[in-house]
Amino acid sequence: MNLSTGIVAGAVALALLPLSGCGDDTPTGGTSVSPTVSVTATPASTTSASPASPSSMAPSAAPSASASLVTVPVYWIGEAMPSIYLYREFVKVPDQGGKVKTALLGMMTLKPTDPDLVTFWSKPSRLDVKQSGDNIVVDVSKDAFKNTDLGSGAAALSLQQLVYTATAAAQSPGSVTILVDGKAAEVWGAVSVGDPMKRDATVRAPIWIESPAEGAVLPAGKITLKGEANVFEGHVALEVLDADGQVVVSTFATGAMGEFKAFSKVVTLSAGKYRLLAYSPDVSDGESGAGPRLFETTVEFTVK
Repeated sequence: MNLSTGIVAGAVALALLPLSGCGDDTPTGGTSVSPTVSVTATPASTTSASPASPSSMAPSAAPSASASLVTVPVYWIGEAMPSIYLYREFVKVPDQGGKVKTALLGMMTLKPTDPDLVTFWSKPSRLDVKQSGDNIVVDVSKDAFKNTDLGSGAAALSLQQLVYTATAAAQSPGSVTILVDGKAAEVWGAVSVGDPMKRDATVRAPIWIESPAEGAVLPAGKITLKGEANVFEGHVALEVLDADGQVVVSTFATGAMGEFKAFSKVVTLSAGKYRLLAYSPDVSDGESGAGPRLFETTVEFTVK
């Protein structure tokens, strides 16, 4: 993915087709639960996989050492030909006062496990969340928007990042209203907040890899490659590369076209370090698929 400034500053292109509702944002046995660390809201080229500390997330006083751990969905921004999209990770972190608030603080203060993903939010000094039925009001201090490197496209996608994360944590299809210090405002010098917002179905990445997780360590033998896709004819090309960059597995799986659907493929791997690539072949020049790899996403993992 490797997010570039030029694409971030541009408008967000449409994905293939809409997805209604808030989807299934609950972790499953094969889904990544990613340990993360504190980070400022600027793109980073590397990440470590050490657990987040309670104080790294808290906007003010840290919770007690006995705060329970919760697993929450957090959305991040990543690039995949031809645009930028939202990708989801699950993080296991101390409860900050409910799943929605915990997930949003994770989004604003933590670093994605996948080094290809980024966030442009900054750690807020205050964050309040109120829920009424399916509707959520997020009141955040203005320092959450101090990043000055955003254009209107990245700013709009970052607002959707918050909407997706909040509704995923709440398991709610409702609206999210964002306030800055209790009122409507222009943020990042590019977009306005204060009105209810719902998920924009076009910004979710057309292909997600859900298993193996980034950085996973798996036993040698049969390994299931899993994810979700909404691509042309549902065709998801899969390649597994070894540590030398050689393709050791080239296969495909079937998701769906017009809706998101789970895909899976079982492969056999011996011990080693691997990189999994999933993409939709570009058949605009015919059935050869020789054009650009659309919506390509990757994870790296180890087999022992």
